[in-house]
Amino acid sequence: MMKKFSARSHPVAGAFVFLLLGVFAVFSILMVALSAQLYKDTVARTDAHNERRVAANYLMNTIHAGDAQAAIYTKELDGMPVLVIDWADEAWDDNDIADDEEYDEDEEEEAYIYQTLIYCHGGTLYELLTSSNEPLDPGDGNAICAMRSFSPSVEGSLLTVKYEEEDGTEQVLHVALHAQAKEAVE
Repeated sequence: MMKKFSARSHPVAGAFVFLLLGVFAVFSILMVALSAQLYKDTVARTDAHNERRVAANYLMNTIHAGDAQAAIYTKELDGMPVLVIDWADEAWDDNDIADDEEYDEDEEEEAYIYQTLIYCHGGTLYELLTSSNEPLDPGDGNAICAMRSFSPSVEGSLLTVKYEEEDGTEQVLHVALHAQAKEAVE
């Protein structure tokens, strides 16, 4: 009769399996930790890049939107350089008059001037849409993005905006205005 052999496990084989499992667990944890750090670095770089793009894109789009009316100029208010975009709006436009509204011909000649004021105050770039006869209160504007300094200037039909980002990077934006800009108002 044949003798049956039973497979016996050796104590070293069991320890080797647990050792291999432990090495796998350690490397898995190490991989997750390194991947998380890499992801955080990527997000931080992307956020910094996007913040940089916000200021330039906002300024370019706002300037181009106001450029058609030849109403872009700079002035200084309370020691702050301000980029001003005037928006003329007729008080009575034939399309805005409802059938039941009373039409007054004297009011037809009135025009309201609204301004978009772009300025830097307290480390933030602000935009304020206001009437041209309203005084500027820096806290009234809408915060656009973080910015250390902002200095617009107009020479002929070239608008130059120098600004310093939150991280200290200085940027210069040159925009060729399609319409002749107004002279700077002091």
